[in-house]
Amino acid sequence: MFSHFPLPFLPSTLLLLLLHSLLPPPLLPFRNLRIFRSPHFPFPQLARKAVQSPPLQRYLRALQKGPSSLTTISVLYRPTADDQRGRLYPLAIGASKLSRHYRALLFGRSHVEIDITGSHYQFFQRFAFSLLNISLPSVAQLRDLLKEDFLACNSCFLEHHPTSPKDLPTILLNSSLEAILLYYRGKGYWPSHPVRALLHQISHTKPRLLAALNSSLAPRTLSSLTFANLFFHTMEHPETLWLKSFTSYILSHHSTSSLIWLHDGIWLAPSPPQSVILAANRHATSALNLGDRPLLMKTRPCTSLYQSAWQLFQLPGPPPPDPPPLHSIPPPALHPPLSEVEARRGFQRMMRNAMNTRAPRPIAPSEVIDLDD
Repeated sequence: MFSHFPLPFLPSTLLLLLLHSLLPPPLLPFRNLRIFRSPHFPFPQLARKAVQSPPLQRYLRALQKGPSSLTTISVLYRPTADDQRGRLYPLAIGASKLSRHYRALLFGRSHVEIDITGSHYQFFQRFAFSLLNISLPSVAQLRDLLKEDFLACNSCFLEHHPTSPKDLPTILLNSSLEAILLYYRGKGYWPSHPVRALLHQISHTKPRLLAALNSSLAPRTLSSLTFANLFFHTMEHPETLWLKSFTSYILSHHSTSSLIWLHDGIWLAPSPPQSVILAANRHATSALNLGDRPLLMKTRPCTSLYQSAWQLFQLPGPPPPDPPPLHSIPPPALHPPLSEVEARRGFQRMMRNAMNTRAPRPIAPSEVIDLDD
C-alpha cells in the first residue's frame, strides 16, 4: 500500500498542511500511518549491492523512477499483531525493514535519529509512579548505579561486557530475577546488597504494574502470549502511543520532508530545533499521564552511521559530502534539427492538445498520511 509521488506535486509546505489537517487527537488508537520519505544515496553503487539483499532490491525498485531519476514514496505503517495493537510495521515496503547499514546509506546524510533511551524501563518507571505510586530510579540513575557496581565487583568487567549497564534492566523486565542473577553470576558479577535490593523491588513491581496497565489500557489478547514475552508485548503498546503523539506534534510544528518510524524512535529530515523536540516530548509524556518531566531521549545526526556503512560495504572513494539532487532525465537532443514546416506542425499539435480538456493530466496526490481510528 505505497504509491510513487513525483516531487513537483508535493512541496514540503503542502505536506505540512496535509499532515496538520489529517492528524487526529494524540491518544486515539490508530491502525494505519502513512509517512512521506525522501532518500539521498549513491544509487549506482548501492544498486550493485542490492543483489545480495532482496528487501533492499525491492526498495530501490520502488524508489527508481527512471535510469537516473528518483522519486519519493509514502509508506503505510500498521500493527501486525492479532489484536491490532502494539508496534507498527510497513505494510509492504519500508526503510525500517532494511538493515541498519542499508538504511544509513539511503538516508544517513540527510536524516537525524531521535530515540528513547531505555524505552521500556522508562515507561515501566513512569507508570510505576503514576499508577502505583512506587518510586524507582530513572534510567540514567539506574545505569550509573549498575556501572559503579560492575566496576566495584570486577574492575575489568565492563571491558568484556560494555553494554551490561544498558542490558541488565531490559533483561530483568523480560525474565525472572533468579534467571538474571544466575546469568550474570556466570559472567563473574555478584550484585552488592543495595543493587540486589533494587532489583528485587523492580521484579516485585512488575506483576502489579502489568495488572494496572491491563486495567488502564486494556490487556493484550495475542494468542502467542507467554510468560517470557508478556511484559514486552504489554509495554510496546504505550510505547507506540507515546511515539505517535510525539511524532504527530513534530509534524504539526516542523516542516518535515522525510520520516522513518523505528518503534522506539524516528529518523527524520530536516532536523527539528531542540525546542520543538522538547515540546513534543513534554506533549507526549503529558498525554499518557507520565508526569511533567520529559523522557530521556537521544538526538544525533546519522552522518557517522552513513560513513561507517560506506566503509563497511567498501564503496569506491570517500563518501560524497553533499546529497545529490533528485532530478529528471534531460530530454534527448533532436538530430537532425526540425525543419520550419515540421516545427510549425509540432507547435499546432501542442496547442490542440492543450485545448483538449479530455486529455489525461497528472493528478496530485490527495494525501500522504492516513490515520484509521
